[in-house]
Amino acid sequence: MSRAASVPFVPAAIFLSDYETHPERYVAGELPRLPFADREFDLTLVSYFLFAYQDRLDYEFHRESILQIMRVTCDEARIYPTVTFEAQPSEYVPMLQSDRALNGFQFTEIKTDFEFLVNSNSYLRLTRAQLVL
Repeated sequence: MSRAASVPFVPAAIFLSDYETHPERYVAGELPRLPFADREFDLTLVSYFLFAYQDRLDYEFHRESILQIMRVTCDEARIYPTVTFEAQPSEYVPMLQSDRALNGFQFTEIKTDFEFLVNSNSYLRLTRAQLVL
């Protein structure tokens, strides 16, 4: 096997080794309910779950998941990618941006150089909306 072919397995091997050595570092959780305290994390990352599975996870699931993610997040959450596995922009992104239940959050789509799937070159950045006095 060439080195290039083995590269994707290196992170998995590192994770599995760490998981076996330090299982106390890992907490099982499941959206849309997370077993963490309010604002426990400065940065929360969601990768290849929301939006990508829009055909299997309905709008309500996405909305409740974002509410939970932001409940446990102090500063910023990032959701990547903003497209479905069919490389189509998620129809849920604009719906979430206009959802009254999510008015307390600012949604910003950030372009990236990374594109694992076709058209997956952006992520959604969520922060708490700043109050304007």
